[in-house]
Amino acid sequence: IDAIVRAKESNLDYIQVGKRRCLNACGTGLDVEVLRLTDQKNYTYVGSLSKTLMNFKPYKVRVEACGKKTEYECVTAILCNGTQYGGGMKVCPPAKIDDGLLDLMILEKPKVPALFVMPSFVRGKHIGKYYCTHVPCETATIINEAFPYIQIDGEIYEGNKLEGRIVRGGLKTFLPEKTSYPNKTPLTKHHKKEAFYMKSSKRIILAVMAFAALTQAAFSMGSKDSSKPKLKGVQVSKDGQIYPKGTSYITLNLSGENSFTFSATSDPAANGTPVKATSANPSVAQVTQSSSNPSQFTIKALKQGGTYVEVKCDYYKFIFSITVNDTSAAGIAQAKSEQQKKDAELLEIQRRAEANSRASQQSQSATSSSSASQSADQSAGSQSASSQTSSSQTASSQSSSSQPAGSQSPGNDGWGDIWDFIFGPQGPSVEINKSGMTVETRIGVPEGYERVSVKAGSYEDFYRKLPLKPDGSPVYYYNGKLKSQSFHIAVYDFPQLSEDILQCADACMKMRAEYYYARGEYSKIGFDSEGGVYMPFSKYVDGYRLTGSGWKAGYAKGATREIFDQYLRIVYSYASTRSMAKEIKPISISDLRIGDVFVQSGNPGHAVFVTDMAVNKKTGKKIMLLGQGYMPAQDIHVIESFESISPWFFVEDKEFSYAEYIFPKG
Repeated sequence: IDAIVRAKESNLDYIQVGKRRCLNACGTGLDVEVLRLTDQKNYTYVGSLSKTLMNFKPYKVRVEACGKKTEYECVTAILCNGTQYGGGMKVCPPAKIDDGLLDLMILEKPKVPALFVMPSFVRGKHIGKYYCTHVPCETATIINEAFPYIQIDGEIYEGNKLEGRIVRGGLKTFLPEKTSYPNKTPLTKHHKKEAFYMKSSKRIILAVMAFAALTQAAFSMGSKDSSKPKLKGVQVSKDGQIYPKGTSYITLNLSGENSFTFSATSDPAANGTPVKATSANPSVAQVTQSSSNPSQFTIKALKQGGTYVEVKCDYYKFIFSITVNDTSAAGIAQAKSEQQKKDAELLEIQRRAEANSRASQQSQSATSSSSASQSADQSAGSQSASSQTSSSQTASSQSSSSQPAGSQSPGNDGWGDIWDFIFGPQGPSVEINKSGMTVETRIGVPEGYERVSVKAGSYEDFYRKLPLKPDGSPVYYYNGKLKSQSFHIAVYDFPQLSEDILQCADACMKMRAEYYYARGEYSKIGFDSEGGVYMPFSKYVDGYRLTGSGWKAGYAKGATREIFDQYLRIVYSYASTRSMAKEIKPISISDLRIGDVFVQSGNPGHAVFVTDMAVNKKTGKKIMLLGQGYMPAQDIHVIESFESISPWFFVEDKEFSYAEYIFPKG
């Protein structure tokens, strides 16, 4: 009682699974088979796991999360709120019990027996591997028709369908003062010695188990393909246009066009199942269903802000992203006042960026002068030797790239996981300079790497010199709410808009536009809308504005910050990942440069930009830092990765993922 009285009250999340509450994790697959064997045979968890892995065959499961339906052949599928289960298995290291998200974790069928990848799974090193899919979301559904059991916090229940949704802050707890979770108690020398022996024994046992699995079950994991079951769906249309082929980003105004009417019907596979449409924030935009025609729905704007409308029919759902603008006289006056403040902040950002660039040029100039004074009379022979050295490095790089897949990056095929588990994690550490105020000065490079050379004042140099907020700054949504702080390493010092319009592709376009705006090269600023309309900034400079009926003249001319920001708001509203994916030119991964973007068109699509790169001085292998905006609109930030060199990502021609998205190969 005394501890509760003095403790700090905290509201944590839990997962609602039907009528049951799940505090830690729930799922289906391997973990359920292990629990059933533990209960039936009275084995220890490790013993049951070992026996199950010897003859385990993957399941085919169907998963829906973030509006996307996918079928996997997997070892296990889990919804996580906590990070560990099964006696300390680090099933989902990125999970947070107070971030308002559940974490879908899929361990897919690996190329080798499952036992070979279990060491990485136990240690939490599976994130980012080719066989691991991690999707943070608010709701998710897992269906395993081949196995009629699920587990919820270690308790087994009959059923092959698991529907979970996160309940934000639904669990009131009391944390003692000066206590945080997870609580790590310092080990004494005795405890450290004991832990060393336990860890060594576990590694030896798992290595022996892996060898046994290789000899007894190397080809036991195959399974026959079965026809994919049809999922029930919904068709959404307006004026004969079928979504999601059209845009799913809707902008409404409180004065003028303040509603959007659409029809939604079950497709033939749904057998007439009713369609439902709901608004995530009814105070911003409300959804009503026609009493005379149940397939007709109307989205009506109520107040300025952002939300999304979910149209759902059984497994399938479609999402409209809604932005509501206050176009009344009072709303325009308030927006203008806010914009003036943001203009001042942007001018300060530009001033600081220019100061950083000048300081960098002065530093490079000083270094160049020092080198020249030390070796002013180098001979042609020295230059020839330098050329030969460069050729040698190129040959070394080519030789490295011709090695078999996985030879440079342990863990690509499962063998590296065994190596890491027995001998410890391999990978350089990255130093963070907390006083640095740019990507270049704050985020160090891993040992053995150096930043790629760029020209001062260039497009690439611009990304490195963009100012950051102080180290440890949080990411906020456009509405002032705090986002989970486990996904970023740094936050760019840009003012946040009050509308939900500056999202992922918008952040990429903003960076490009800001560079050319700062240089006065206005003719190079232009983007396509989703409808294929080219939107050049030069038209705004000449006094034109883009309206619903096309370009109109007679507006203020010039390239002031106010006019530039008006232009960017139009770009944010009418361009997207789909339009950007059509507009940009695809390149080879080997030609990747700072300022390039990764874009995945779709619903939901996503885009990130390359904000810095480095290269291994011996192998020539490249790494990159990535920046992003996201949905809902939020501060633009530098992403954390799950690589051993986090926050850096390896530049490889393969699928890569991080806490919030998965980019497929290519």
